[in-house]
Amino acid sequence: MLNTLIDRLGIEVEPDHAPSGRLAQAKSVYRAWRAKRDIAAISGALNRLSNRRLRLIGMHRHYLDEAVVGLMTRAEEEREIGREIVALLEGPKRIGTTEAPRRISHDVEARSAA
Repeated sequence: MLNTLIDRLGIEVEPDHAPSGRLAQAKSVYRAWRAKRDIAAISGALNRLSNRRLRLIGMHRHYLDEAVVGLMTRAEEEREIGREIVALLEGPKRIGTTEAPRRISHDVEARSAA
């Protein structure tokens, strides 16, 4: 069960994508190990709940693995959106340019049609 979850989330550190340098690779392996451990802890905690309590939070024991994968995937997507928002708010400093960001007007289609 745990290996299925880990495979679905793609947590494994692949040799082709591993960062160069021993320290960077060690950090990557540690993060992967910690993520596996977290998934096991979350799955174990949810598995200990009764069927009634699982239904209260909208889960079913039969689909518990899929629910954990969904939770982890959704959390990562939300973190990525947060990083993108921060990058947009930081503006050109983050991108490495010094020009001001362009303002986009809502009537762009009207201008292009004229």
